[in-house]
Amino acid sequence: MDLVASQPSDFRNKLLVQEYQRLCSDIRGIESGNEKLLGLGFTLISLAAAGGVRADVNEVFFLLPIAVVGVFAYVAVSYNSLYAMGGYKQMIEEILNAAAGETVLVWERIAAVKEGRNANAVVLIAIYILVAASIIGLSVYRVAAAWNLFAAVGLSALIGVLLAGFVVGMSQMRGTKRWAQAYAHRLHDLVGTDQLTDGPIPSSA
Repeated sequence: MDLVASQPSDFRNKLLVQEYQRLCSDIRGIESGNEKLLGLGFTLISLAAAGGVRADVNEVFFLLPIAVVGVFAYVAVSYNSLYAMGGYKQMIEEILNAAAGETVLVWERIAAVKEGRNANAVVLIAIYILVAASIIGLSVYRVAAAWNLFAAVGLSALIGVLLAGFVVGMSQMRGTKRWAQAYAHRLHDLVGTDQLTDGPIPSSA
C-alpha cells in the first residue's frame, strides 16, 4: 500500500500496461480460434454433404443448413466480443498515450482502416458465403427430390428465419470505435476526469 500511496501514477500505469498486454493476448487467442473453427467447420460440413450425396443419405441435408448458419453465428458472436475487447484496448491506449504525453500506441485506431481495405479478407469472406450458399442450395434441392416440395419449402422457411435472426444480430453489433466511446463515457461517469490520466479522459475520436 505504501507504493500505491507514494507513487499512484506509476502503479496505475503498470496496471494499465498489464491489462493492455492481457487484452492483446486474449484477442490473438480468440482470432486464432475463430479462424480454426471456421475452417474446420466448413470442412466437416462439406465432407458431410459429399458423404450424403455419395451414400444417398438425404436426412443429413436437413441438418447441414442449420450447421452452416450456426458456424457463422458463433463466429459473429465471437467477433462481437473481439470488437468489445478492441474498444476497451483502444481506451487503454488513449489513457497510456495521455500518461506518456505523446501518441505511442495507435494500433486500434488504424486497425479498422487496415482491415476495411484488406482485399484478401473480402475475397475470403466471399468464398465462405459462396460455399455456404452452395451447401444450402444443395440441401434444399436434395430434400425436395427425396421427399416433396412442402418439405423443401419448410426447410427454406427455417433457413430464412435463422438467416434473418443472424442479419438482425449483425446489424446490432458495435464496432471497436463505438465500444471505445462507450467505455470512455462510462469510465468518465464512474471515476471522473482526473483519476486515471491526471487530466481529461481522452475521447476515442
